[in-house]
Amino acid sequence: MKVVSFDLDGTIFKKGLDDIFWNRLIPELVAREKGMNMDDAVGYVLKEYDSVGSGDIRWYIPEYWFDRFGIAHDLLDALLNVMEEEYYAHGMYDDAHLLADICKRYTLIISTCNPPAMARRKLSIIARNTGARIDGLFSSISYGMVKSSMFYSMVCRELNLRPESILHVGDDITQDLRIPRSVGMQAVLMDRGCEGEEGGGGAGHGSGMTLNGHDGLDHHADTANTSTYTYACVTVVCSMEELAGMLIGV
Repeated sequence: MKVVSFDLDGTIFKKGLDDIFWNRLIPELVAREKGMNMDDAVGYVLKEYDSVGSGDIRWYIPEYWFDRFGIAHDLLDALLNVMEEEYYAHGMYDDAHLLADICKRYTLIISTCNPPAMARRKLSIIARNTGARIDGLFSSISYGMVKSSMFYSMVCRELNLRPESILHVGDDITQDLRIPRSVGMQAVLMDRGCEGEEGGGGAGHGSGMTLNGHDGLDHHADTANTSTYTYACVTVVCSMEELAGMLIGV
């Protein structure tokens, strides 16, 4: 194994951070631009999100929504500055500093559904707060898709690596586990709650799925001192510390 690929939200950054952007900051701009009160703006924006839906690639693209809501694009950088300094800068999991140790042995890349503008801000925080070197950013949105088998195959081709030489780590049982495994990559599920406690849902832009018992995955502790567990040859870790222990023995 040569490369470790990481998802961002629910893996390195706490879930729900981007909900602030989508469900609060954008409605604030809409309220100002359209002369609406905040409650009406929130309801309007969420209804518009739902009319497109997460199955449509446009749902993930800030620039599309700025055009749709009649918001000037130069305000996007201002909103992303707020996100970076007020939320992303304080939104990493406490154990994310271990990325700096993992990158000493493996090449690290990011494979995410975050739009590039958001993902780049998070990479800036990773570098600033952990010192870890990230050698590649792969946003599925740049390829016009969510994280699919085609996306992961393209990542392998761009890195000029066989799929089995890449380990992907993420919190979504479909997009971060089943799909990368389907193209031959290794994959580890990161369950930060270990009981399906983290997740999103609801109307509008949400923070993702709740594992809810990992779709049938049951706890089988590997040792008495860790919550890492396996099921049907799937490894599930509950922290970056456990992942680092598995990869580099720290």
